[in-house]
Amino acid sequence: MSWSSFFKSWMTDTYKAPKKAESAVISESLMEHLDLQIRVMEELKFNQQKEARKKQSGVDYGWLVTVPPKRYKMSQGERLLMEQVCAKVKASETNQVFTLFHDSLLRQPDMANIPKILRAIITQIIEQRPKEETMSDWVTRRAVSLSNIRVRTQSRVLPVSPEDIEMQPNPRAKSLPEFNNKDVDDMPV
Repeated sequence: MSWSSFFKSWMTDTYKAPKKAESAVISESLMEHLDLQIRVMEELKFNQQKEARKKQSGVDYGWLVTVPPKRYKMSQGERLLMEQVCAKVKASETNQVFTLFHDSLLRQPDMANIPKILRAIITQIIEQRPKEETMSDWVTRRAVSLSNIRVRTQSRVLPVSPEDIEMQPNPRAKSLPEFNNKDVDDMPV
């Protein structure tokens, strides 16, 4: 592919990125946020340990030798489980998930516990959802409500006398002029 054709295809508005499913976007954002919070927590713990060593020894040799902190990495099985759990979250529940997750991180848990905390928060929110009504539930509920309606078995028929009914001609018939054969013959053709 030449560069000119690449830029032409890139500059046109015909290309549109494929839309992802809402659950995939939510799952991806929750997983990225989890990874970010793990890195932030690791850095915070590393800085706290560094300060504690500095206070204990009274001398800072950090400029001489710095050992990069050991990064926490979730296992593949745990990551897949987290992605499956995150995919169950609805868009309206994400704010609640983030709020509870940040509140629980204030206690500075261990790195291995952070994914477990997020999973527990998500399962708690999913369990608190109102139960969705199935079709069979709806049908039985409607059948019960219809059975409570009383149908009148005896209907009253009131007698009507001929005087009560006024015989009125059709209103359209009144608005038309009446033609008879004599009038039709006198009309110019």
